[in-house]
Order: sequence, then C-alpha cells, then structure tokens
Amino acid sequence: NNRLALYSLTAGFSNSQGVATFSIDSQGLISLSEHLNIEDETSFSITAEVRDGGDPTRASTATISVSVLAFSPCYSNLTTRTYIEGQRSQIISPSLTIGCRSRVANITQAVVTVPRVTCPGQQLCQSTTRAVACELNQFSDPLLDILDTAVFTGTQSASDGSCTSSKTLTAVSRTSGSFGILSQSLYPDLSQKDFTIAFRIKVPAAVEGYLISVNRDAGVRYLGIYIKSSKLQVFIHSVSTRRDYNFLNINLNDNVYHHVTMVFTNVQTSAVGIAIYKDCSFFESTTLIGPMDWQTMDMQIGRRLREDIAPPRHTPIFYLDGTIDSLLIQQRVWSDQDLYCMCSDGVNHNCGEMLRKPSITVPPVVMSDFGRVLTFSGLYSLDVYEAALRDTKFLYIPSTTLDFSRSITFGITDSRTNTGSNTTALLITDTNSNLAPVVKLTTSARDTEYIYKEGTHTIFSVASQLTITDADGGTLSQVTVTLSGALAVSNEHLSFDTAMATQHQITGTIINQDTITFVAASTSFRSLSDYVNVLRTVTYEIRNQGQLTGLPSRSIAFVVNDTGSAGAGAIVSETATATIRIAVAGNNFGPSVTGLLDTSYSVGTSAFAIATQALISDSDGQGQLLSLTARVLTTPTIASPITGQLCENKVTLITKTTLCVPSATVTDFFAQAPAGVTVDDSLIAQDGRVVIFNGLQHMNIPTSQLNLINFNMSHMTVSAWFKQQPGNNGYIVALHGAGSARFFDIYLRSELDRIEVNFLNPASAISFGLTTPIDDDTWHHILVTTQGSIVSLYVDGLHQGSLTSAGTSFIVPSGYLLFIGGRPDFRTFNDQDSLFRFIGSLAGVQFTPTTMTTADVTCLTSCQSSLGVTSQTGVMVTKDTALRQLTLTGLATIADYQGILRTLTYTSLSGDTGARNVSIAVTDGLYSDTAYFTLTVV
Repeated sequence: NNRLALYSLTAGFSNSQGVATFSIDSQGLISLSEHLNIEDETSFSITAEVRDGGDPTRASTATISVSVLAFSPCYSNLTTRTYIEGQRSQIISPSLTIGCRSRVANITQAVVTVPRVTCPGQQLCQSTTRAVACELNQFSDPLLDILDTAVFTGTQSASDGSCTSSKTLTAVSRTSGSFGILSQSLYPDLSQKDFTIAFRIKVPAAVEGYLISVNRDAGVRYLGIYIKSSKLQVFIHSVSTRRDYNFLNINLNDNVYHHVTMVFTNVQTSAVGIAIYKDCSFFESTTLIGPMDWQTMDMQIGRRLREDIAPPRHTPIFYLDGTIDSLLIQQRVWSDQDLYCMCSDGVNHNCGEMLRKPSITVPPVVMSDFGRVLTFSGLYSLDVYEAALRDTKFLYIPSTTLDFSRSITFGITDSRTNTGSNTTALLITDTNSNLAPVVKLTTSARDTEYIYKEGTHTIFSVASQLTITDADGGTLSQVTVTLSGALAVSNEHLSFDTAMATQHQITGTIINQDTITFVAASTSFRSLSDYVNVLRTVTYEIRNQGQLTGLPSRSIAFVVNDTGSAGAGAIVSETATATIRIAVAGNNFGPSVTGLLDTSYSVGTSAFAIATQALISDSDGQGQLLSLTARVLTTPTIASPITGQLCENKVTLITKTTLCVPSATVTDFFAQAPAGVTVDDSLIAQDGRVVIFNGLQHMNIPTSQLNLINFNMSHMTVSAWFKQQPGNNGYIVALHGAGSARFFDIYLRSELDRIEVNFLNPASAISFGLTTPIDDDTWHHILVTTQGSIVSLYVDGLHQGSLTSAGTSFIVPSGYLLFIGGRPDFRTFNDQDSLFRFIGSLAGVQFTPTTMTTADVTCLTSCQSSLGVTSQTGVMVTKDTALRQLTLTGLATIADYQGILRTLTYTSLSGDTGARNVSIAVTDGLYSDTAYFTLTVV
C-alpha cells in the first residue's frame, strides 16, 4: 500500500468568488474546471498534496504557479450574405459571436467599418424612392415629397438628368415666372410638432427668391425660406410678430447642387430652434422667439405672395431661378443617420452606402465618416455587445446596376485593451432579379390585430393604414384578399368601396364572400397609389352569432403580385395579415335590431313614422340598453359640392328658394353653363352649376339677358354659395355701368375678415366685420337683403348685422353689365381688366326681388329635414341637425327603447328627392348592433 498515492488540492484552487476553478484526478493531472476570466484573476498559486497508503500515512506537498494570459478577442460565425440592391437595410451578421478561443467577460468598444470606395460619379435622386430606401417612411409621421405632391405651373423636368422628378424654376421677372403650389389640405400644421425640411437645389449666381413661402397678411410669414446672394434667410411667425434669421456665408448661389437640411425643434415653446446642415455637415444653428404661430394656407414653391397693405395685395413676387432636385418635409427630427442617408450625393460622401444603427440603444453608438463607421462604447457584458452587433444593418442605395461585394470589418476591444477583429463579405446583387413588393397594414408593421367581442355586429376597417412599396418601381398585376376561419359567409364577409374602385379604374371581384381579387380595369397597369386607395376601403363584417368562445381567430391575408421589372419575371409579396381575435363575452351578448323596412315619404307632408315594426332583442335576456342612435346617411352615389352646408344629398338652390319664399321670382345665373369660365362637370348640381374661378377670368352678362332691368335694389336679395381660396380678396358680384357708375357689388375682403357691400359709389359702401375667417377653402353661404335703406348680411344662415346705406334707392337701368367673380376697372371700363378677381368656387348665385326675413334665411340654409320621437321618462333625446342624427340615452328596458323607436318620424321641406340610407344603432354599453333601411323621398 505504500505505493498507493492519493492526490488533492489543498489551497489556491478557487477563484475570487470561491468557485473551484482547478481540479486534480487520480493520476495527479491538474485541469481547469471553470473558464478563467482575466478580468478577475491574473494568476493562481495552487498547493497540491500527495499521500501514500502506509500506516502511518505519509504526505508531501508542492506549489504550482499559474499565470493567466489574455487571448485577443475576435468574432466568429460571420457568414457571407447576399443583399439585393434597392431593398431596405439588411442585418449583416445575425448569428455573430464574440470570442473565438476565449469568452471574455467585458467589452469596452466595438467598431464596425465599411471601407471607402470610388463613387461612380453620377448624382443620386433625392425623391420618395430614396426616402423609402432610407427607411424614412417607416415612421408614424408621414414623409411628404413636395415635388411629387404640389401642382407646378410653367415648369419642366431638369435638363441635367439628375432626377426625373426635378423641377426647373424660372424667374422671368420679380413678379412672374414658374412656380408650384402645395394645397393646404395636403400638408399638416407645422406649428404642432418638430419637423425637418430637406432640399437639394442648384441656383445660379446673383439670384434671389423664395424656395418656400406660407404667408398671408402684411408681415405675416408663417414659414419662409429665402435664398439671396450668399445667405439663407428663414422666417417664422410668433406671438403676432414676424421672426427671421440670416444664415450668412452659406453660399448656395454657385450653380452647383447643394443639399440642405433644416431641423426645426421646440416649435411649441418660447425658443424655437433651427439647425442647418449643408452637404451633410452641420453649418449653424440659432434660436428664435416662439412658439410658432400658424394658419394653414397653400404653400408657395419658388415664390412669395406680396404682403403690402395697399393693393395689389397678395401679388406673387420674389420668383426663384434654379433647379430643385428634392423637397421633403417630415414632422420628425431627423437623426444623424437620416441626414447622412438623404444628403449623400454619389460623389463626395458615402456613395449611397452606409451602416444603420441597431434598434437597441445599449451600448451607445456614434456614427461617423458619413455613415461608414459605427463605434459602440462603454463597459458592458459580452452578451450586450453581441445583441447590438447582431442588429447592425447595411444599406445600399443603388447608383449602378453591377454585381459587387463589400468587406465589412468588426473590431473589438476588451477591458484590458486587448483588441481583435474579423471581416465578413456582403454580396450586392443587381436589381434585374426583380424585387418583391412590400405590403404593410400599418405604417410600422406588416401585420395587425383586432379584437372582436362575441355577440356583436361589428365592421372592421382592416386596411385603413395599408401601404405598398416596390423598391424597383414595378407595377402591380393583382392583389388578393382572403378571409380564413369564417363559420358562415352569411354572417361574415369581406367588402370594399366599389365607387372608389371605379374612380381608380380597378376591378374588384368578390368570390364566395371570403375572397376579393383586384386587377386593373383597363389594359394599362394602375399605380401603387391607385391600389392603395382602393385596398384601404376593404372591410370585414361579422354579425351577432351568439357564443364563439374557443373557436379560432379569423385572418385576412393581403398578397400583392407585381408585373416584373427589367425583363425579370413577376414576383409575389410576403403576406400581410389582419387577425380578428375572438374575445370571450362571458354572460353578456349584444343586442340586435331588426324589422326595419324600406319605406317612402312625400316632401312637405307631416311627420311620417318610419320604424313602426322595429324589433329590439337581446339573446342573453339582459333586457336593458344604454343608448339608441338613428341617423339619415348621405347616399354615396350622389356627390354634393356643398358638403356639410346642405344637409340633403343634392343642391336644389332654386327649388329651396321657392319653397322658403313661395312668392319669389328667382334669377339664377348658373342655370346654364356660363361662357369663358371653367365649369367642373363633376360638381354639377341639380338646378345649377358649381363654377371654378382661378383668378385669371370672370363672367360679365348684360342685364338685358338676366331679367334685371327695373330691378328695385331697395327690396331685393342676393345670395350665393362660395368656397374661397385662402388669402384671396375678390368680388362675388358687381353690377356696373359705363365710366365710374358702380351700382352694386359684394366684396369678400378676407385679409381683414370683412365683407363690403357697395351701392351707387364707394362713398355709400358699408362694411361688415366677421368673427371667423371665410377664406378657408370650405363652402359658405352669403345672403344680402335690403328693406328700404336697411341692408342685412347673413353668412351660413347667421345674421351678421344690419346697416344703413343711402344708395339702395335705385332701379337697375338697361345697358349695364353684371360681373361675377370680379369687377371692371371703372376708369377704362375694360371688361377684360377685371380687378380683385375671386379665386375659388361659386354656386347658386341668385337675385330675388324680395326682402327676406331671418326665418326665410334659416329655411334656405338649414337642413329642413328632421327626425323625431315621442320620448318618455328616463330616456333623454338629443338631436344633431348637421349630422341628421337623433340619439336616445339612459338606462331603460329593451321594451321601452323599442316603443320609442317605433314612434320615430321623418319630416322634410327641402325639396330634395331620392333615396337615403337610415341607420339604427343600439348598444347595451358593451356591445352594439346597427341595422339599415332605405327611405325614399318623393
């Protein structure tokens, strides 16, 4: 037994945390039992003991010194990946691992680098396509491409071939040239949220002019960007005062392209920040007194509207010479990677190639070298760095169609300043392979989900935010929408707006209520926006089917096929799915309403009961409701040019006048198409036309043709519907003779929020002040009526005041002209020199030889149709005349609500005939149901 040896470690074999790091076997071999971490220990002194088997036993010890040497960290699992040019940014190495031979505990820095290359030399287009590639469209705040959205006059595409959407602006003189107008309805209120403006422009030397202007009254520039000599002047409006700042020596007037990014921050505070970036580099920043004031108006591109107090007001001036390659606005502060991505010009900077930061914010990362270098820093664990690096992406915006590769290097430094690196290859493939279109159901996600509460009747707008993009610009051949999981198509089905499809020339075919296919209605392919507008109307309807607990969710799949590009074959998108998840209703099922029958009503008769056989039920017998809403809906097949002002579906202006004032003899000047004025046939009213005036023309009609000779101006009414362009000052009507004979006119002086009515000469003019603007590009009704020398003004049926004028007592003689949309220059009486022309739309311009009362005006401008019920205690009745809606509220039994519903009546004096849809909605506070029937007015 003396030869039997027992080995053991008696000291120094554990690390600083007390974990046994070394072990010894029966043969005396010492080995590691745990990984060594140089961050914790750099050396060990181990005591080993060997003991024999004698009696008494004998032992001996020895000391072993172990030094821990550092291995350089590195990366593994870096595999070659393929990147198809033009697609969104792609993760470089999703399975990247740090530590090839040893797993170090902590990292202090990691650097990812794409090497510089020689750029091909051509310019890169800065339009929406580039913005999509830069992923600016993935945010909830939409990106507005002004060049593609605004309407340009007298411009042409740039001749230098830099961008197909480029616009050439030419300043013929200070007050004329080419320009663009962005309608106020197409861009948001920029004073509500921080925003970024980016543009790429080439301006000749010694040129000055406005790139952008949104302005109204004297000195009021809500936003202005003015290029002059070597400076860039920026205007905003704040606290009733204009604020501006000159960015000096920015030197944009050298006839070469420059990219400028302007970031506006803290717009709702007292210190509005403006930072300027020129050609990818920070230039200067400043602060102006805020907050930003705003009134949304048409945006002028390439000019400004004159703001002088004296006429001519709002004359365009300061036209700009140059070529705009890009003009973008987004209500979001762009990050450094957004700036680098959008401003690279293919020559001096990143050539359209850059790294993209991960969505993970730890460790902090800094971008440099125009997006070619990402530097992560800070003492973090290996796992934290790995997660960030695995989410690092590469983006290539194609400027060539060649196949090539890029070597991307990963470098790392651990906490003991040991460094290591590794390289992976990224293959960039030609777009001739055709890129797949991308369909998403929200701005940030491909799929979405809705909750359906069992026992209810619900209609889901499942695609209201749908977007479709195709990086290679391909067109679509078909879109298919498929419903899966439905129990019975009689209770569940898909639908879409057929009128919208017709408008965009797309044919939608419903198959078995659970599939819709969309294709172009003609042989030519429709644009992506055409398909998007139609697809956004797709709905899924599910009616009350009782208990659905435990049954599978419904799914609605959207699949897009493109037509191929560059000779490549067609390709199908990934599927975007809207999931309808079934929520358990417990013991409560929703109410339902039935028994509503189509019926008819004769205009002018007494209140007519329209729901005498209505039935309200509740499958779980709860027996109580919280509210019921009855509403007369607009018939979608009949277009009304005065939406929101007339409550019925058609514009029956003449008929309404004779209904409200039966003895009136009405002269309507738009009963026939007027000569010399643009008529929008899509807005034809039943008894008249909507006429659009662009400020360049007017109408003039001899009074002999209008039954106005001997018209008594002291007992008369003039009325019209109008929609005036913001900032315009113009005459609706003007009755003038030769020379300075100015008998009567109505002048909308919008810059002062006033309406002026003139009789005989300007000395007898009277002026009515308004509390709200009328030049807001929405429909309004104006009515001027006289009773002797008393002149009364009504706007939208509301009395604005009555004033005295000495000029009303005259009879219209022969030989005079009635001007509509302007008035003549009475110094020359040249009817072609109409001044103060009206810009906007007019309808139903009428002269009536009768004084109208307030009741008459109310009749003309109100719905004159109403719903009514016989109420009872405990249920409150409210009416919304504008919506033609009646609502019952209060906790009462189903029997009570059903009894009230059966007393529902309809009354109309409007003279408008035709079909209306009527909806009845009931709710118990948790679930609801809506039923419809048709009410035909004859």
